[in-house]
Amino acid sequence: MAGSTQRFEISLFDGKINFMIWQSTIQDLLVQQGLDQALEDERPTSINEIKWTKIQRRVVSTIRLALAPEIKHNVLKETTPKALWEKLENIYASKSLTNCLCLKMELYQLKMEMGGDLHDHINKFNQLVSQLLNANDKLSDEEHALLLLASLPRSFKALVQTL
Repeated sequence: MAGSTQRFEISLFDGKINFMIWQSTIQDLLVQQGLDQALEDERPTSINEIKWTKIQRRVVSTIRLALAPEIKHNVLKETTPKALWEKLENIYASKSLTNCLCLKMELYQLKMEMGGDLHDHINKFNQLVSQLLNANDKLSDEEHALLLLASLPRSFKALVQTL
């Protein structure tokens, strides 16, 4: 594998895709590039100040390159990876009561369309549950199961009653 370079397709974060999934993808990319230490609070003692500054600039650049223009303008003033990351988290991974309420309403109103794809529906359901967990809102296993069953169309009535 000497001389080969890996290429990764990263979707631009446009505010419409799941921030937590995008964020973990960027973190994985930084690990692959050997730049993940730049997200730490302090410079590792094994790295000199000049190299640390270059690493931080590369990480800020990598993150910004994965942002859509309409999102990028929100973070143009951030010059360190940590500050940039925190600003994005504050905007798009808010743990506010309003955000939790909106996520719960979306989860409670989620309904699978008749004839819809069950796999896609379960993925959407799990995505909403994951976003709630990231916002420090927990669902009991029983509530989780009941919400999923209640979101299924009438054609699943026999299965729901059996369970």
